[in-house]
Amino acid sequence: MFFTKWKARPILVMGCGWFGSRVAGDLSLKGYSVFVIDKDQTAFRKLPDHFSGYEIIGDATDIRILERAEIQSAQMVVAATDHDSINCLISQMASRIYHIPKVYVRFHDPENQKLIYGYQIEAIYPSELTLQEFNRIAFLSEVKE
Repeated sequence: MFFTKWKARPILVMGCGWFGSRVAGDLSLKGYSVFVIDKDQTAFRKLPDHFSGYEIIGDATDIRILERAEIQSAQMVVAATDHDSINCLISQMASRIYHIPKVYVRFHDPENQKLIYGYQIEAIYPSELTLQEFNRIAFLSEVKE
C-alpha cells in the first residue's frame, strides 16, 4: 500500500495514453493522489512533468493490481485504455465490486452504452465530442460569412 499524502481518497486512471495521461496530469496538478495503471512501462513517458502521482505497471483488470493502487478507498476511477471491452470490465468492477462513487469510462463505440446502462457509470465518447465540436465550428464559420 502506498501512503496517500494528498487530498483524501485516491483517484485511479487506467491507461496512460493521450487521454489518460492528460487526466492524470490535471488531477495531480490539482493536488489529488493519482494512481496510473498501464501494462506498458513506456506509456508513462506521456505523463506531464508536473505529475506527482504513482505509476503502476500491470493489468488494470487484475484485482491484486487494483488493490495495490488502493481501489478499495478510491473516490474516482477513470477507465481510459485503448480497448472498449477492457474499459467496460474495469468500470463495472469499480462500480459493482468496489462501489466507487464516481466512475468514468471512455468508449470509442457509442453502442457500448448498453453495457453500462443502469449503473452509476458515466461514459465519454471521443467520436461524439469531436462531432459536436465540428458542428460548433462549422456553424460558427457559417454565421461569420
